[in-house]
Amino acid sequence: MGPKLYNKYFLLLLIFIGLIACKEEVYKTENYSDYKSCFIGDIEIKTGAIFETYESPYVLDKSQCKSQLRSCQNGILDPGYSFFSCQVIESMMTEDKSLYEYVSTSNAGIDFSTIVFNDPISTDSNAVWLFLASAQENKIQVFWPDGNSDNFSVQENTVTTVSVDTKFKIINNMVIENDKVIKITSENPITVYGLNRAPNQTDAYVAIPTINLGTEYYIGTFASQYGSQVIIAASEDNTTINIYPNDYLDNQTLVLEAGESYLYESTGSQDLTGTKVVANKKIGVYAGSTWSEIPTPFIGTGDVLLEQMLPVSSWKDNFLTYPLAGRTGGDTIRIIAKEDNTTVFEDGIQVASLDDQEYWERNDQKNSANYSSNKPVMLVHYENTLAYDGSVNGDPFIMAVPGIDQYLTSYLFTVPSLSFAEDYANIIVHKDSLESTKLDGSTINQSLFNSIVVTDYYGATIALNEGSHILTSDSPFGLFVYGTNGVESYGYSGGFNLQ
Repeated sequence: MGPKLYNKYFLLLLIFIGLIACKEEVYKTENYSDYKSCFIGDIEIKTGAIFETYESPYVLDKSQCKSQLRSCQNGILDPGYSFFSCQVIESMMTEDKSLYEYVSTSNAGIDFSTIVFNDPISTDSNAVWLFLASAQENKIQVFWPDGNSDNFSVQENTVTTVSVDTKFKIINNMVIENDKVIKITSENPITVYGLNRAPNQTDAYVAIPTINLGTEYYIGTFASQYGSQVIIAASEDNTTINIYPNDYLDNQTLVLEAGESYLYESTGSQDLTGTKVVANKKIGVYAGSTWSEIPTPFIGTGDVLLEQMLPVSSWKDNFLTYPLAGRTGGDTIRIIAKEDNTTVFEDGIQVASLDDQEYWERNDQKNSANYSSNKPVMLVHYENTLAYDGSVNGDPFIMAVPGIDQYLTSYLFTVPSLSFAEDYANIIVHKDSLESTKLDGSTINQSLFNSIVVTDYYGATIALNEGSHILTSDSPFGLFVYGTNGVESYGYSGGFNLQ
């Protein structure tokens, strides 16, 4: 046994002895349960790190940790967010791995790779921003594709706005590019939101941390006069990617290195919804269009669509939707299947039977609804075109909707400074937590809530001012942020647990 390997096993033995012998101290983080911790030298050992599972009312599935060496703990590293975290002890450590590895299963993380969306209609006047939300004092670095970087020291409960040079836009169809992916790192967990704006064209998305990316995705977008789009960004070298279109284009196979990206765009009014993307390593997948009129083309006005797709590993079978404010004709809902014989229900009534890569669509959802299925699916929620709806404000946007059991108990988010006519939050809250639900520390008016049929949940629409906000509740709840202004709009999910 070599000296390096001997030292590793000796360290593990020392940890084992320390777990038995050291004096436990009890700490408490605000709004969370007690947990036990002790120190061996400079190394902190939390109860359950090696030999037992940490139990918490927030832990829904012990398999989240997928290893007897992991201990699931809720919110310990960051009391500003309700996300699951695990401390990992590597039993066979290598020189480039630390003793502990931080793992989160929400959209909060410490490492992100993101992109600038392609919008060729208004190439000269685009504005792109990243919003970096931190519940703790933090140090954040943004690494630009041209080799430059920016550093930010931020206070707790703040959202930092970062302007992005539009030269990083991904505009070349079916070309591998190595100078477009933006990398973001932080000392403590942050959430990242992106927004793309051109005159009368706006949409936003919530980013997924690198560690929570997946290897299999399906696309939710919409038809466009200029083509619908898929953008793929690799986080590791030698990533082999297979693209299986729903109808229109040929299958493709390509290999990307870390930091490379690929735009896959249809032509004409072809809709790539249902396209499948599979890789041998984790990738980020984005979908949208440069100009969509929803629910039907050539009806007047349209808008850009942009969303980061949820990996198949995070798909669910039970969802709630709440109608968007100010709409008279209702909203469009799409549900996308990854398995044959997927049965879809709306408020308990069967509405579709889908096979792999198929989707069901409804264009006039005016009420709150409970969508469920016998197999995991992805649900996307669209705002309809202004001309179709007859409203005063707002053209299409797209939001990926998390499942009910993916809600969080706390969100730090921002309303971008766009001088929009209207900015809103739709929230979906369990009936037992209505009184505990607060916006920026103030209890929300109970009269705003309406019951969601066949469930124990209530929904509300809250008008928002520009700037940063904090929404909290005693139990997990859903948040969807959006704004409308004439013939443009934006929308994004406030966050989710990707368990």
